Amino acid sequence: MLRAIASTMVVYYHISVIPVFGSFGVDIFFVLSGFVMAMIVQNGERPLTFLINRITRIVPLYWILTTGVIIIAMAKPELLSSTTANATNYLKSIFFIPYTKENGALNPVLAVGWTLNYEMYFYLLIWISIVTKKNYYLTLTFIYLIISYCVTGNTNIDQTYKSFYSNSIIFEFGIGMIAYKIYNHKYIVKLNSLIITTVGISSIAIMVYLETSGKVNIRLIEFGIPSFMLLLSAITLEQKKLIKSNLIVKSIVEIGNASYATYLSHFYIVIGFEKIGFEMLNFIDPYSTIGVILIISTSLFSGHILYKYVDMPLSRYFKYRCFKIFKIDPCIQKSKFNS
Repeated sequence: MLRAIASTMVVYYHISVIPVFGSFGVDIFFVLSGFVMAMIVQNGERPLTFLINRITRIVPLYWILTTGVIIIAMAKPELLSSTTANATNYLKSIFFIPYTKENGALNPVLAVGWTLNYEMYFYLLIWISIVTKKNYYLTLTFIYLIISYCVTGNTNIDQTYKSFYSNSIIFEFGIGMIAYKIYNHKYIVKLNSLIITTVGISSIAIMVYLETSGKVNIRLIEFGIPSFMLLLSAITLEQKKLIKSNLIVKSIVEIGNASYATYLSHFYIVIGFEKIGFEMLNFIDPYSTIGVILIISTSLFSGHILYKYVDMPLSRYFKYRCFKIFKIDPCIQKSKFNS
């Protein structure tokens, strides 16, 4: 359900309608990612399996949609603001290497892929941690995050890498892992449910207020900490069995399940409505209330279709192919697939 909120916020943000907010959806994703990765490692996933699961979950759809942008850049460059059909940039993008784009932004060919560069970097640090000393993966991952942050921020390396890896946003993965430890030990499950609910709602309200007022200076503090509190509130309510399964909850969960596909593909929808639907065909104003609702609805629906018929089938296929190559029993890992 939090993934559903995060993906919807990001879609709304990229429409750029007033009031502009929703970029904090990325921060929710990062904190959630830290939580889920800690849960996976705690449940005993081995280093090689961890690597295969992460790569096969992230890479297939990302490569397809990145290639799609390159094709558009070659065929209809007027539809894109800053992306050109550059082979070097394409290769850097699909191999998660940060670079500075033509407009000066640290974005890959598929602009939203900048978050995946951080995700893959985080996965690499966790993998190193569980290879080094699995029982201390949390401490080691934090140490590696701190070292990379300090080293890249205080050495004369390429400015692109310095800007990218010395961003405090990388610690949001770490606080997500801490959230899992709190959840696992049931430290706050005895708190009053009303207080927990209030904290969760207030966390979102704070992020909306900070973003609309332009008061975001240190993203880790303004967005990371509220995302951490939102996550703790949600999982505590779940522990207290206060989130009941019904049609609405199931629908939100389905949106959340497809959040990765929605996140990667929504740029196509947003740009399509703006460049084709509005500027070329004058079909609908994307900044009107109806336009915003239509873009968000189309993005969520397209993400669900993409998730069901492209994303998950490809992920399953490549995962089991890798399991077969490395002689890993897929039956043992089946229950962990959706992680």
